[in-house]
Amino acid sequence: MRPCNIQNLSKLPLNEAAKTSVLSSKWRCIWLKCPRLCFDGLAMFKCKRGELFLYAQQFIAQVDAVTQKHHGEVVEEFHIRFDFDSIPAHYLDNWHVQLNFVSIKPPSKFRGFPNLRKLDLQFLDVTSKDLEIMLSNCIILEWLNIHRCHLNDELRVGSPLPRLVYLQVVYCDVTKIQFHAMELATFVYEGDLVPIALKHSLKLENANIKLDSLNDRHAISDLVKAFPNLRNLNFHLSWNDAKTELLPDTPWKFSHLRPAPFIEKLEIDFWINLLLLDESHEDHSIRQQLGRCEYSNLKNMHITGYKGSREQFEFLIHVVENAPALEVLTLEGAGIEYEEVAFLMNSAWIDRITLSAKKSALIAQRYLSEKLSSKTQLCIKTT
Repeated sequence: MRPCNIQNLSKLPLNEAAKTSVLSSKWRCIWLKCPRLCFDGLAMFKCKRGELFLYAQQFIAQVDAVTQKHHGEVVEEFHIRFDFDSIPAHYLDNWHVQLNFVSIKPPSKFRGFPNLRKLDLQFLDVTSKDLEIMLSNCIILEWLNIHRCHLNDELRVGSPLPRLVYLQVVYCDVTKIQFHAMELATFVYEGDLVPIALKHSLKLENANIKLDSLNDRHAISDLVKAFPNLRNLNFHLSWNDAKTELLPDTPWKFSHLRPAPFIEKLEIDFWINLLLLDESHEDHSIRQQLGRCEYSNLKNMHITGYKGSREQFEFLIHVVENAPALEVLTLEGAGIEYEEVAFLMNSAWIDRITLSAKKSALIAQRYLSEKLSSKTQLCIKTT
């Protein structure tokens, strides 16, 4: 089909564009790339407004079928025209918008998406100011994901988002995160360590934090302070520097958890360069008195990437001694995460990793057996 014919097709209503498929076998799938998706119930069913409810299920089925089959590169228009009361609420609740590889430059009168419940933004070209304007008007938004939208600025929404319960920010090059979300229950963040201001989110109980850099230890404590009512914390730390200790040699290093006394489940993932494996496996002794800091609500702790370093060992012993309600403690040796790509690695190297993990586990088990309560279940995984 020549370009002029495709342009003419794009001017047709969707139902008329679909009818062109009967004119030629070569046109059979052309309508699936139509850039204008306009679903008008009255036009589709040739009925009166008072009769629209009779066609509600048929309308839903046709909209679903078209949107699932559509694979055009660009959607210039998207309209839904149907009586709101005729469409079941559970169907509308499942609708969400996902924007990938688009540039948003809203006009001066743009007011966002006031009826949107779920918004997924990926690889979006937008300024922090325009993003704030858009999000500030999503007043019933419940779920928000912002993925690799490189702002190089603050991610800030000053206006309240009273229904937001889930927020995820992944690799967005932000300098600060600030939201006013009173109902927020789950927060996921991946990237560099930045200030996070969620002081209104008093119901926040679940946080999943993955940090690619660990330079300012005081900032870590400030980060945890942003989640005073946490019950479940997953903390992933990447470490690839042989010149710096994993955790600084100071009693303060164990105070990171103090601002979050309600934590019940703690997951810490130490991603460590396997070239830094500590293979001496000496019996570590506690170098200094670390003081007490009771984690009275901690019931489950799961540590992955355990390689038996002195810093990991001291952290482990400190938490065990100060968690009287601990029920389950799980340790996974460093190197387990590489099993899926073992076929790419030298067999001798794999054996070295496995042996190192087992020796570290034996040392940990020997010390923990003296510290753990009889009520605590210990699970150690090395392979």
